[in-house]
Amino acid sequence: MQQLIAIVRSLVLDPDILLLDEPFSSIDEINRVKMHAHLLRIHKQTSKTTVLVTHSLTEAVNLSSKVIVLTPCPARVKKIFNIHLSVRSEEALFSEEFLDYVKAIRKELVNEPQANVV
Repeated sequence: MQQLIAIVRSLVLDPDILLLDEPFSSIDEINRVKMHAHLLRIHKQTSKTTVLVTHSLTEAVNLSSKVIVLTPCPARVKKIFNIHLSVRSEEALFSEEFLDYVKAIRKELVNEPQANVV
């Protein structure tokens, strides 16, 4: 809940961009999926541009319209994936469509040791 409150507190200032640096990294998987649903609902209501840094491929695909894979230091854009999911829900995490995105991004990361996802 503290993570959700921190996000809502940030939105009170009505920023143009919401920057999230691994906001759910310390949350267990079940609650993380619930937080994803909250964040997606907040995004739908506010339409704020959000930049999310994460090392979780499923989190990146689930929460993003665009996933950017960065090279190791110095960080450069290696590849951009435009994410077009027909449904964003807990059940969609196991769909073929969702898993295809995760596999494609993972392939880019395996080809570039220590690459990062934004």
